[in-house]
Amino acid sequence: KLDAKFNGNVYHLTFDKYFSDDFLPSLKEMGLKEKFAGFTFYENARSNYLITRMSVASYTTGRLFAGHKGMKKWLRQTKFKTILQTLKKAGFTTTFYSPYNHRWFFLAEKLIKGMPFSLLNVADLWLLRTVPTILRQEVYSTGKGIFTKIHDLFDLAPSGDIRSYRALKQFEHLLVTEELRSSAGEYIHGHFMLPHGPTILMRTGEYDPKRSNYKEQALLATKLMADLIRRLKE
Repeated sequence: KLDAKFNGNVYHLTFDKYFSDDFLPSLKEMGLKEKFAGFTFYENARSNYLITRMSVASYTTGRLFAGHKGMKKWLRQTKFKTILQTLKKAGFTTTFYSPYNHRWFFLAEKLIKGMPFSLLNVADLWLLRTVPTILRQEVYSTGKGIFTKIHDLFDLAPSGDIRSYRALKQFEHLLVTEELRSSAGEYIHGHFMLPHGPTILMRTGEYDPKRSNYKEQALLATKLMADLIRRLKE
């Protein structure tokens, strides 16, 4: 529900694959803690699903998928019973900065039913759960688990994946267009594939795939959050 007295914009940003365990250490390392004064950090928050489209469908409807009700019915709700619809009825306009069209989630059913779950992923997740939290960042330093990284040593085919670079450019566009935005009545949704791989960017935004890793891209994502806060305060 939207407070009738609310008079402002709503910013809803998602940084894909950003582990909550990394947020406070990232603030400390980047010296950005003061920039986030007044914000609440929910350190136990977790994504509902391993697949992005399913997670988005969940947090835009405020509902978890209940298997006995049927997925098609739940996915239909993502068009009619959502945050977007609530804001639309209140007169808000919406702007998306995202690689996905979050108004449609019918592909999610095919992803869930037809997507093979790699044995490498199973092995990576098993190892990730067995190590102490403090070591998880090292184990997943490039956004991939150890078993997947070993496999990649023998798989030299280029992926052509530029999602993380595109996310940086999308965020820069958000900052540039902010000065044109009204101060009230707008819902801004940003879904950025950072620190999601490929790991090709440094914390400064510099392109350096040889030195980049998950931590560098997580620090970059943290910096971008602070950049937006600073821009909104100007």
